[in-house]
Amino acid sequence: MKGHISISRRTGGGVPESVHIEIEEDNSGIRFVDIELTLEGFARAITGHGNVPGKLTVRGLDRVGWNAENKTEEVPYDLYSDERNPKAALAPYEVNGWRARSGDLENGHCQVPGKKAQRVVFFRHVKPAPAPAEPKTDRVHDIAQDERATGATRGQASRARDLEEEGGTRRDL
Repeated sequence: MKGHISISRRTGGGVPESVHIEIEEDNSGIRFVDIELTLEGFARAITGHGNVPGKLTVRGLDRVGWNAENKTEEVPYDLYSDERNPKAALAPYEVNGWRARSGDLENGHCQVPGKKAQRVVFFRHVKPAPAPAEPKTDRVHDIAQDERATGATRGQASRARDLEEEGGTRRDL
């Protein structure tokens, strides 16, 4: 798995200064770990002090490693009607794990020009397809067969097998 780490410093706003460290997994795009440290605690951590206390938030672990998908749909919806029903408008689209991005349905900037419809982004996470199994070979058995067939020593047979796997031929030895 691959991911990213972000370290940010928060100041002002009437809250104590702190450092936030977030870890995001690339495939799913989920920021699954966030730890908030005091400035003093962060300084201790980066200078080699272990077990620094902080406020830890963990989320989305059930979807880490999954594939993130998104799509945009034009959802029939009259933004200016007094009888708006967002849940009913989104229900036909929120199937098979798709969920609407909150706020798109009521956002005037998402209105489709000339239509009573809104552009809504939907997203979901799906399990990745299993990787195809690599064929197993009994390399030791193959090398022993080569030795018997060619009269080569174990080292020569092993080097020949390595060369073939890299696209060369036995003559290249």
